[in-house]
Amino acid sequence: MKTIRYFFLTLFVLAPALAFAQEPTTVLTLEIGGSEYEAVGALFGEPFIAGMNIGPLPLVIVEGDGTTPDAPPDEGCDPYTPSNAAEVAGNIAFVQRGVCAFTLKAQHAAAAGAVAVIVYMDERVPDDDQTLVSMSGDCTPAEGCSAPAAFISRASGLAVLDAIAFGDEGTIVPEAPPPPPASVVIDNGNVQTSLFANGFIGSDPSFGFGEGFAFNGENTLFVSSLLIGVAGDVTSNPYDGESEFTAVQDPVLLTEFPAPYDAGARAVFTSPLGFSVTLTGYADADEPNKDFVVYNVDVTNTSGAAINGVYLGIFADWDTGTTTSTDDSGGIDTANNLVYVFDAVEGGGYYGVAAIAPPNSLSGASVDATGADDAELFTALTTIVVPGVDPAERAAVTGLGPFNIAAGATQSVQFAFIGGTDLADLLANAAAAQNVSVAVEETTPEGTFVLSSAYPNPFSSRATIGFTLPTAQDVRVTVYDMLGRQVATLVDGVRQAGAQTVEFDASSLPSGMYIYRLEAGSTQLMQRVTLVR
Repeated sequence: MKTIRYFFLTLFVLAPALAFAQEPTTVLTLEIGGSEYEAVGALFGEPFIAGMNIGPLPLVIVEGDGTTPDAPPDEGCDPYTPSNAAEVAGNIAFVQRGVCAFTLKAQHAAAAGAVAVIVYMDERVPDDDQTLVSMSGDCTPAEGCSAPAAFISRASGLAVLDAIAFGDEGTIVPEAPPPPPASVVIDNGNVQTSLFANGFIGSDPSFGFGEGFAFNGENTLFVSSLLIGVAGDVTSNPYDGESEFTAVQDPVLLTEFPAPYDAGARAVFTSPLGFSVTLTGYADADEPNKDFVVYNVDVTNTSGAAINGVYLGIFADWDTGTTTSTDDSGGIDTANNLVYVFDAVEGGGYYGVAAIAPPNSLSGASVDATGADDAELFTALTTIVVPGVDPAERAAVTGLGPFNIAAGATQSVQFAFIGGTDLADLLANAAAAQNVSVAVEETTPEGTFVLSSAYPNPFSSRATIGFTLPTAQDVRVTVYDMLGRQVATLVDGVRQAGAQTVEFDASSLPSGMYIYRLEAGSTQLMQRVTLVR
């Protein structure tokens, strides 16, 4: 587990209550000076309990003795009891975020006798006074984190400082958490992960809930989300703290599976960008040494018009099994379209996400876990980035695209979440995942035709074109240049119902834009593909 987590998320956690029968909660309000401020409880130590208010009590600014380098006294980092411990005792400690671990701040305030700890944001996030940070770490009440702790934004912290100067007292009001989203666990004996109704994989950051990616009995994944990017916008940005996807069907365990899998689950949700998404996870319980889970993503354009330049990907913030969040390093294995993270200082496991279908379409690879807005995350999703070697707080973004998805059409992609004991083991597992890509399942509504985006697009010699027929019938798929001249006939005859593919060999054609058309009865569908030499 990581001692410090600098995620810009509002997290709620479900954990056993330590002193009361009610569930603990981290949804809080700090009331002081006639105003209310949103707060987020720590993911360690004594929890706040719904229905049990703390206060009104003075908020006391912790004063350290200045023995910790680079840490102002009000950051609570000094390794001794605060110099104003007598004032802190029995009251609410008020501490600025700084260079030391959240757990240390909580321990020092509790040692001074504080009944609760409020940490407010410092200036490390430029132009963002509203950021809330999830304070995580390993510290139990018995280890000194006996005073419940919470975090507020910089804007709230500055306002509270003014209220403290006026002598106002504060009250911390915990609230009951909302119910967690529906989820199911996919398990092959060696790897376990959770699939949620809202596009999150492993764990839902709104609740701190789920199996993550349990590899050899250890959870190695903090949070992961499906990403859909169009024109600089991304759904669902994990830094927003809650999913932008809307659940249509709660996750269900499957009873039938494509070979070679015999465990799996499926969820259906929608994206505000104009898509319906079916997310299906598969694992092979008969082969527990297969250290990966495959996710098939079917994205159907429900907007009523073509959507071009679509990128599909996975954000994954891995825990590499160390005690600090800044030891991570990352890498890219282009042979397997794999983006991975490992501990660059202390060693440990290797974890990553590989794009396994369609092939040769890797669009994004990033290993920066700094808080990102949609524009920054879209860049990570669409730009192949070679990771740095210096240890840092890192996460992986693995993307595929761009895809042009016609109205009513479905684009299918696949990713594998993979673990390894070392780099050689990880790469071997990634190669194994590439060899067992799940056959694309038919997700098109009954009675409709689909002509899918070609991949890769652009292409240099050959491209694969997919189409779906609702019934067996006579069909033609032809290709035209931009002058309207037919340059190829790919299909001409009766084809069975369902999804199928055909290859477009353009090795003898010049570079340029081409149009391919499907004709079946009265139906005509067209798409574009670009040939680049």
